[in-house]
Amino acid sequence: MGGGNDVFAALGADTDFRSSNHGSQFLVELAGQIGANNRADEIAIVIRTLELFTESEKTLGPRVVEAIASSQKGEARQRILAAAGGKAAEILAQLLIEARTIAVDPDQDGTRRAEAIRSLRLAPLADVQPLLADMLDFKQPGLVQSATLETLGSYPDNEVALLIISHWREMSPALRATAAETLLSRPGWITILLNAVEKKSI
Repeated sequence: MGGGNDVFAALGADTDFRSSNHGSQFLVELAGQIGANNRADEIAIVIRTLELFTESEKTLGPRVVEAIASSQKGEARQRILAAAGGKAAEILAQLLIEARTIAVDPDQDGTRRAEAIRSLRLAPLADVQPLLADMLDFKQPGLVQSATLETLGSYPDNEVALLIISHWREMSPALRATAAETLLSRPGWITILLNAVEKKSI
């Protein structure tokens, strides 16, 4: 058997394997490794294998696509999804719709909302920035706010630093520590942070 994509294709075609807990988890982890390798031909094979998944396995497809895409950021992620074809885009679109719904639902468990917010990193920043800004509101649970900072930290845009700083004064001490770590994670953001300190914005 060849590379990881061939292994995925073979095991993904095995109904019994992919329907088992250990099998589905293995496929998700393998998809993540294939995504990290960033070879369009390998990724395309994985996505084509998703065509074999039945309606009863609809949760596995989004997990595989998320695993592939989460290792990349920005334009690189979009190139991967474009190379993978329409199936990936379709699955990702559905995943993001569900993630948006769960993320903003106050009746959902905080842990589930946090997981949904982390999934939103697969969307372009412009598409989710207003939602993420709302999730930094002081009225949101700590789990939700922390997950939002984690998700924002996955984007390279300077707008992220400005957004975090704009919510600084309403953050708890613990959340400010997390926010500071996020702002210190990118050289460009450090400059923005220092400017905010100098201007006494934070």
